[in-house]
Amino acid sequence: MSNKVIIVDNVYDQEDIKKNERIIQSHARWTYSHSSNSGEEDGVTFFISELDHDECFLTKQIITDFFLEANVKLVSRPPDAYLNGQTYGLDGTWHTDHDELEDRHTLLYMVNSGNTEKIGDFQYIDPSNKGYIETVEFKPGRLVLFPSHWAHRGLAPTTKNKMRITLAYKVMEVEFL
Repeated sequence: MSNKVIIVDNVYDQEDIKKNERIIQSHARWTYSHSSNSGEEDGVTFFISELDHDECFLTKQIITDFFLEANVKLVSRPPDAYLNGQTYGLDGTWHTDHDELEDRHTLLYMVNSGNTEKIGDFQYIDPSNKGYIETVEFKPGRLVLFPSHWAHRGLAPTTKNKMRITLAYKVMEVEFL
C-alpha cells in the first residue's frame, strides 16, 4: 500500500484542455445529487454525471495520458468515471471514495479551461500527517492521484457565474514504480 499523492500538470496544452472540456461537457447527463460516501444525510448536494468509458473515448485517453506521464502503472481499470459539478456556495462534504480498499487510488482531472482563479480548489487529509488539510490549487488540465480511503472534498467557486467541474476515476489499483 502506498499513501502517495501525485500531481501532474502540463499533460495538455490550452487548446487540448478546451477541447477536452467541450467533449466532456457534451457527454454529461447532469443530475442534482448528494455527495458521495460522506456518511452525512444532510451532505451538500451538487451536480453529478456518470460517464460510460465506452461512450466517451476521452475518459480512456486521460487515464492513458496520466499513466504515461507519471511513474505509476495501472493495475486495474477504474470501474466508473464521474463528473462532479459544484456551483457557488456548495463546498463538497468531506468523504472517502472507498473505506475498505486501502490499496486503491482515485484519479481526479480538473476539467475547466480558461481563468480558474476563483473556481474552487481540492482538499484532502493525509492521515499520516496528523490530520493536516492539504490544498491543491485548481488548474486547468491538472491530474491528481490520491488514496481512495483518504477524506477529501472539492471547494466551491467563489464567483456566482462559474461551475467547477472535475472528472474522477475512483478505486483504481495502481503500482508505484
